Order: sequence, then structure tokens, then C-alpha cells
Amino acid sequence: MKSTRLFERLLPTLPDGKVLDILVGMYWTAVAVEVDGKPQCGLAATVGDESHHYSNRAAIPEAGFLHTRGARQLAELALSESVAEISIGTAAINALLPRNPETWEDIHAEEVIVRHGAQGKVAMVGHFPFVPRLRPRVGTLWVLEQNPRDDDLPASAAPEIIPQADVVAMTSMTLLNGTFDDLIGLPHPKAVT
Repeated sequence: MKSTRLFERLLPTLPDGKVLDILVGMYWTAVAVEVDGKPQCGLAATVGDESHHYSNRAAIPEAGFLHTRGARQLAELALSESVAEISIGTAAINALLPRNPETWEDIHAEEVIVRHGAQGKVAMVGHFPFVPRLRPRVGTLWVLEQNPRDDDLPASAAPEIIPQADVVAMTSMTLLNGTFDDLIGLPHPKAVT
């Protein structure tokens, strides 16, 4: 993984708790924990490592026993070299983050991007599913993607494109693939990120 600075800063601030359940599905990984007597659940995308398909090496070496760890110890898997373990660790981090429902707003990311980028330049890291609807609703839209399709730009164009943007949106996959720490420093100070 390229960098883990965010996770390294975040992990020591998290409370510990009891792991209630770990579910690794084809698309999503869920970790349920109990913190201060309250159940909480965190999600992360399930990232697979194709090299394990015909390997003797287990993608998750302690599968079946991870629930015996403390919740914060499980969250430390976000620093692993194994992409499957990073998914579990990230879901555990999401489960342990403090809940502040009074600050939550129920709004779709597409609407936030339109609100701030209607007349401006928008850079999206990752091909969000609503790209076709978004394109006519913002001034300029650049989509940076590791696996480009259609009008996407390659991820390598990020250092050139992101500093020009008024709005920068990143999928959570940037946390899982280790690119977040390098990307978050690219937007200009007045950009909505």
C-alpha cells in the first residue's frame, strides 16, 4: 500500500470495544462492535486480491478467529499489506468512529457536488455511478480512474487535474487502495473537498 498516514493518526484516537461480528461479502465487509454498551456497525468495500485465487496462502490468515481480537486491534488491519484485511480494518474503524447524529445531513453525494460545482470545475477520483447524470449539471467534470472508461482520465493525471478543481470528490476506495494520503494534499485551499 502506498501510504497509511490517515489511519496511523486515526487509530490511536479510537475507543476499544468488543467485536460482535465480522461479515465479508462479495461487495461489502461489515464489522459490528460494542462500544460503551452500544452496538455499532461499520462498512467498507470488500477488496479482493486476485493473486490468492490459486494460492496456498490465505487471504485472511486468521479467518474464523478475528472476532477474538479487541475492536481496535481489528481496526489495525487497515495498515495490513493484505487488501482483504484492509477491508476488515477499515470497516472496524468505521464501526468505532464516534457517532454525532446531530451533525448528520441526509443528502446524496451527487447533490452536494452539484450544489458546489454547478458553475465550476469538478474532479472526481473514482467513477461514481451517477457520473452520466452529473456531467450536464456541473461546469466541467473530470473523472480520474485507475481503470478508465469512456471519458475518464487515468489516475496518473491527478496531480495535474485536482489542483484546478473547485470541487474534489473521492470514493472511499482511495482509503482502501492507499491513494488517499497522496490525493488529499492536491486540492487548492479554497476547493470543496
